[in-house]
Amino acid sequence: MLERYRTLTETFAGVAAYSTRDFRVGVVDELTNVSGQYASGNYHSVVRATIALGRGFVADSDRHYDGIAPVVISDGFWTRRFNRNRAVLSQTLTVEGSIVTVIGVTAPGFTGLASGTSVDLTLPLSLRAEKEPGFLDLQDTWMGMVLIGRLAPGVSATQAAAPLDRVFQQYLSEPYNSWARKDRPDDYQSGLLVPALRGSSTLRRQYTQPLAVLMAMVGIVLLIACANVANLLLARSAARSREVAIRLWVSGGRWRLVRQFLTESLLLALGGGAVGVVMAVWGSQSILGLLQSEEQPIFVDAAVNLRILAFTAGVSIVSGIAFG
Repeated sequence: MLERYRTLTETFAGVAAYSTRDFRVGVVDELTNVSGQYASGNYHSVVRATIALGRGFVADSDRHYDGIAPVVISDGFWTRRFNRNRAVLSQTLTVEGSIVTVIGVTAPGFTGLASGTSVDLTLPLSLRAEKEPGFLDLQDTWMGMVLIGRLAPGVSATQAAAPLDRVFQQYLSEPYNSWARKDRPDDYQSGLLVPALRGSSTLRRQYTQPLAVLMAMVGIVLLIACANVANLLLARSAARSREVAIRLWVSGGRWRLVRQFLTESLLLALGGGAVGVVMAVWGSQSILGLLQSEEQPIFVDAAVNLRILAFTAGVSIVSGIAFG
């Protein structure tokens, strides 16, 4: 399928493939399990992964390699195992008994395209083909590799759907692919394009709806909390009627009082938002600790960043103004 989709040069600027798995890696006389992937030779160029040090794969043959196979490591693996030593390039690792040489380090934040997995090692597909002769030519089952394509300039997803489905249907119609039609007649009716901007994983499909429900519940709780605080502020303002009357008499303006009360409510809201961020950091770390303790740990980047802080500040300001 990879080779056939690559023939659609007017539709795709490039088509790559990858397959995630765990590797047994030897670094400085130490063996450890590391999450990684096999990827085609054009993977980094198609994905446009930012390389912080060295280089990514070039479009070499996916069927064989000359000399020692290359490996691209993640920024996290570089930090943990090599202490960010820039001399890491040309260092060798032992992966599943094969000697590989480090040719590049991906930029911080790039963890691959499979949600819930942090890819620390990217090995060439040709290495798997070398270790498993005939792997690329097997026709008796799906191989579990994800295909990813970058649309050609000026080509939309709608325009690409027809030629992609045509190649897919032709593939299924051939005699040696009868198992696909027989085993899963309802699951594979047509070739589909799925947006890959946020990666591909069953993890996202599994948790998108529950998380949306959770966010709706959070919104309802926020509204209830704001209504309760607003009632408390109303009761407090009733007790401050004498103060309000004196301020009106002294300053002679309602707008100054409005600004004062809005300032008070905004400070209260921003204080609540700050406490919420602290609790969120603690709660996220606790939940992620549970996920990491599973037999197959799930990698989720839940670090507080500027976008999260800006969202929290925005919600706090809107809540403070609206209910203040």
